Amino acid sequence: MRDVESNVLGGAHKAFWQLLPALSGYLIGLVGFGFLTASAFLALRTSLGAGWATLAVGGALMLLAVGLLVLTKTRQVKSVSPDAKEPAAPPETEASNAAPMFAFTAAFVLARYLTNDSRD
Repeated sequence: MRDVESNVLGGAHKAFWQLLPALSGYLIGLVGFGFLTASAFLALRTSLGAGWATLAVGGALMLLAVGLLVLTKTRQVKSVSPDAKEPAAPPETEASNAAPMFAFTAAFVLARYLTNDSRD
């Protein structure tokens, strides 16, 4: 049991240290995007005024979000196109038929036993 626990902990530590640089990169990128947005707002505020700058930056961010959502939606639609052939269902195996066959046999034998009909 201790071997399993040490293997799980070792795997968790390894996964954490592999995931840490990616998470750090995403977080730093998000902070950088925030600074770029603030910079764009400050530059627009001096030329357009605070209200129009807020509207312009907010509108640009909304357009970016809509564009990303549309891009995501079209990728999902392409991956599930109606022209693609559906994979054939796997043939039924004996294991999937075992439970109904067992239930039928048990009910049949029980019915024969209860009626004392012993024609075998």
